[in-house]
Amino acid sequence: MRRAIYRHHEISLDEHRAWFKRLKQDPSRRWYLFRDVVGTTQGVGHLF
Repeated sequence: MRRAIYRHHEISLDEHRAWFKRLKQDPSRRWYLFRDVVGTTQGVGHLF
């Protein structure tokens, strides 16, 4: 799945948290969580 992201190394929990914090604070973008049928978050996406 890393082929679909910008970095190819394994992302640390701290890096992931920092990315998510920036994502939530950017009012110019609208991000969506994708969940499976039982409600477990499987990923995020955005519209350009």
